[in-house]
Amino acid sequence: FENLVCGELQHSMRIVVSSQVHMLDDPRVDRIIFVKDGCIVGDGTYAELSQTGELKQLLQFASPSGERESEVKAKAPVAPAQEVKISGTAASRVTVDERKEEGSIKFSTLMNYLRAVGLPKVCVSLVLIWLYNWSEYAPDLWLSVWQDDLLEEEHDFYLGLWVGVICTGLSFMYASRIYATFITAQAATSIHNAVLSSILQCPMIFFEQTPSGRIMN
Repeated sequence: FENLVCGELQHSMRIVVSSQVHMLDDPRVDRIIFVKDGCIVGDGTYAELSQTGELKQLLQFASPSGERESEVKAKAPVAPAQEVKISGTAASRVTVDERKEEGSIKFSTLMNYLRAVGLPKVCVSLVLIWLYNWSEYAPDLWLSVWQDDLLEEEHDFYLGLWVGVICTGLSFMYASRIYATFITAQAATSIHNAVLSSILQCPMIFFEQTPSGRIMN
């Protein structure tokens, strides 16, 4: 801020987007536009906005150095976190408690995952798995036919078909596993992109209330 915005670019018009309140009373700030919930709720100089409106409430919570009053007055008794009540826009500076889901996976979560995979792909995967399971028993069934010579054919015929049944079973096994890996990877990518898109469109208050580590998780 000091070296680039106020130094190298001092002869240019500069627009700084920030949630740091302590920057507002800087004498080099000519105009302040205060935005809340996507709407402009204040427009003017620091002297004008600090006396009325939303910005006044926010400044009452923050000290000139950018710290909360509860942090500046370290000697004052501090109430437990659950008993602290902050009104107005100051609440945007407080980290909210993390909510954790407990118990079994909800049916709605499973449906969201199935929608991400796609119903046709799920059906194809189930068919491949069923064929693979059936092919595990096919060699034994064919050996029974071979042993009883039900078709009255040469041993080479039975041997050739037995090898073919085994190869077919292996093909179904690899196909089902590779296809399942492929569609689940696609579903994971789709869900990840949707979550990332939602996070990038969150308002600034979300990032002030949520620790960065929790967002990364």
